[in-house]
Amino acid sequence: MTACTNNGGKARRVVTAALVGVLSVGAVPAIALATGTGDVSLLAEDANYADSGTVQYENASTTFYWNGKGQGRVPETVTTGDNQPHDVSLRPVSGKEKDGEFYYYYVEIDSDKGTVTDPSEEGAAVQYLENGKLTPLKGTSVKDADGNFVAPFAKGDYAVVIGQYVDGKWNLRDVADTFSIVGFSLDEAKLVDGKDVADTTFEFSIESGENNAAAWEERLGVAVGNHVLTKDTDYTIDIVKKDDGTSVSGGLQVGVKYQAVIDGIDGIGAYEGHKVIDFQIQKLDLGSAKIIGKTVTKVSEINARTFKDLIKNVNGIENENFSIGIDDSEFTVELVSTPDGKKFDSTTPAKGAYTFEVTAHGDNPYVTGHAQFVVNYADQIADIDFSGCGTWDAPTAAYVVNMTSEKPTIFDLSHIKVTLNDGLNTPTERYTVVVKDANGNVVDMGGKTQITDFGTYYVEVTVAYTDETTGNVVAGSSVAKVVVLYQGVATATDVFMTYRGENVESRAEDTYDGTDLSKNMAFTVKAGDKTLAQGTDYEVTFEKQADDGTRTAVEEIVDAGTYIITVQGKTYDGKAEFTFVVSPVKPDEAKVVWDVATADGGGYLAYTGDVLTPSFRFFDAKDNEIDVPEGSYVVDKYEIYSDGDWTEAELKEVGTYRAYLETAEGVENYDLDMVADNIVVSEKKLFLDVPANEWYSQGVYDAAKLGYMNGEGGGKTFGPMRELTRAEAACVLFNMAGGDDMYPDATIPGYDVHEKVYDTDYTDVEGNEFFAKAIAWCEATGIINGYADGTFGVSRNVTNEEFACMLANYAKAKNEYKAVDADEVLAAYPDASVVSDWAKDSVAWAVSQKIMGGGANISPAGSILRMRAATMAVNAQSKKLGDLVITIPTIQ
Repeated sequence: MTACTNNGGKARRVVTAALVGVLSVGAVPAIALATGTGDVSLLAEDANYADSGTVQYENASTTFYWNGKGQGRVPETVTTGDNQPHDVSLRPVSGKEKDGEFYYYYVEIDSDKGTVTDPSEEGAAVQYLENGKLTPLKGTSVKDADGNFVAPFAKGDYAVVIGQYVDGKWNLRDVADTFSIVGFSLDEAKLVDGKDVADTTFEFSIESGENNAAAWEERLGVAVGNHVLTKDTDYTIDIVKKDDGTSVSGGLQVGVKYQAVIDGIDGIGAYEGHKVIDFQIQKLDLGSAKIIGKTVTKVSEINARTFKDLIKNVNGIENENFSIGIDDSEFTVELVSTPDGKKFDSTTPAKGAYTFEVTAHGDNPYVTGHAQFVVNYADQIADIDFSGCGTWDAPTAAYVVNMTSEKPTIFDLSHIKVTLNDGLNTPTERYTVVVKDANGNVVDMGGKTQITDFGTYYVEVTVAYTDETTGNVVAGSSVAKVVVLYQGVATATDVFMTYRGENVESRAEDTYDGTDLSKNMAFTVKAGDKTLAQGTDYEVTFEKQADDGTRTAVEEIVDAGTYIITVQGKTYDGKAEFTFVVSPVKPDEAKVVWDVATADGGGYLAYTGDVLTPSFRFFDAKDNEIDVPEGSYVVDKYEIYSDGDWTEAELKEVGTYRAYLETAEGVENYDLDMVADNIVVSEKKLFLDVPANEWYSQGVYDAAKLGYMNGEGGGKTFGPMRELTRAEAACVLFNMAGGDDMYPDATIPGYDVHEKVYDTDYTDVEGNEFFAKAIAWCEATGIINGYADGTFGVSRNVTNEEFACMLANYAKAKNEYKAVDADEVLAAYPDASVVSDWAKDSVAWAVSQKIMGGGANISPAGSILRMRAATMAVNAQSKKLGDLVITIPTIQ
């Protein structure tokens, strides 16, 4: 920012103002828009000056859409050099100002008018930002006929001038914020039939006098989205021939190309611009028409067999209003069925429904297709009256429901009247009412009688019953077209989005955390002073955008990626789009999981002679561990440090390495492209009695690292060649299941909270022994059982086949056990025959899962050594459990 001073010693300021993107639909204003939150240099000596602070407006909108009412940016407070916000009110007429108060007024920007100046600064010009440059503000103050300062209501570009009235003088804020009032564009306008925005085809009208240009100009509707514009208020229309552009005054002909020339009405309308839309009149298609046959009381009327005589109405147009387009000589009418299924007998005809089919001849100039309709032959004709249900609109030939009027006349099915010659209402159980949508699908009203959802509907009423008293057959049918639209809504909508309570102008972002981030979003849509309702007035949708720009609709915003949030109007024409970016989790550091951790926070991997495959942990900048799902990364390569340089190598030999990690393919929520430094491989033994290159070394290392088994003698030795006892086996299984982390003392049956001992009911298990909790857990889960003599056999050695059974029971408790063909699996082992019958299935399962059986023999009856138990435990479960997977059964 730069600053300069004038002769009076008071600083003039230059601001850097950000341009605000327009959220609502419509034309971009002619001027660049300066925001009210620009960073203004605070160099004034007098803290009371209005131009020494920033302005807080009621909302962030800088574009307003014409609605015939006063509107514009309304400042709430101005914060001055004392860092205190001061209320701002609309400037009163001269002589009504209060000393020291802050006021605002509007100036219509006009370069041909005088410059707005600050009297307190010897005529210094107020400025505004135009096309990125500060420009002197020229224009006229907005006032009403009585000279009062008011909000502007005409289309145009405006500035908000803010000042403080001090000692009879005005001190004005040097840089005025701006906004525009614009009209909606006609660029997306379309022609519709009447007020039915779903109907964009224009069939020949069979109603007399309704096919001339004047009638079509009234019939044709102009819609933008779901909003039907108002003729002579929003636009004018002229129908011309496409080939020569001449205006049409007479009748429109089928197949001739016409154009509707549409112009917004400057100054008074909400829409502006010019749009030319091609259209043609099509033949009336009988297949899609709503044809209602007559209800007759004379057999001669059935026998007439002429289209016009048999029809009550077509598309709501009554028979007597048909034009010359209905010429019976151009139709064929055939009887399809009779009420009794017999051949029609004009002497003694059956009462009921007669189905006819009408077909337009190929040379019919106005009508095409074919359709079936029903003529009811009855003793009495029921009259069906929809007039009390809603408001009839003649150009649309429908009952139109404008949901955006203050008190809309809603079409109500309960107001249908069905009467006979006596004028009495017919009970509702005597007739049926079916509501269908524009596609002919039946609409489930769910018990409601009012039609309020946007769209086009057809209400079909059918009367057909026999009076029990008189024996008379009563019949009748009729269809009412109902169009529910949103017309005349205040289209000057302001769309606001907040994320975690902060306003979002156009874009927001966050980092993946596994939750639905859309729950942190809120939306507000205002039309003038009215706050619109989500779901009723507008819908909010989420789409995930791929790299190629394609979008996929989603219900939640969870995974990393770019999302487009659309606020689409339903009761107003317009939409706003926001971009929301979910970034993947990017750890600050990757650390290897050591075989042995040292006191200085480091550690080392134990050299085994084989290639090592360690796992890694990830941390943020504050050294908090980040939970990264298994399989989210791969190691691209390792480098070893040697002779002052790093060279690629296998992670095997003794030395210092670093790992180059990459995010695994298909993982989008984590960015794990990083380097893990200082991975030390050492010949130091994890346990003094476990060499680095024995076949069981890695299994022992992993069992210790996973916490399944501990060392002896203060942890320095492991005792690999010592037999495993049953008490130790219980501890191994308990530790594999999560140990104390998953099973607090209170969850163990028989735990005495006062004595802090575990009652197992085994005579050889003292409740305070180190293995008592594990044995109590094994007893409760059924993974290891005791003996018939009441002992657990804590010091008895475990055989290989017994340990296989224990691991099988553990797998069953986790629902991971799958039975195999024992004979087939064990056939390859010469000592398979000596496997005990009770252990055979479990041993076969363990072999099939590569838990045991890696050597030439199984040695089922041999005592299992601790090193073999460690290897089998790791083979059975190579990863430490992160969740509780085995639930202790409830004791009844």
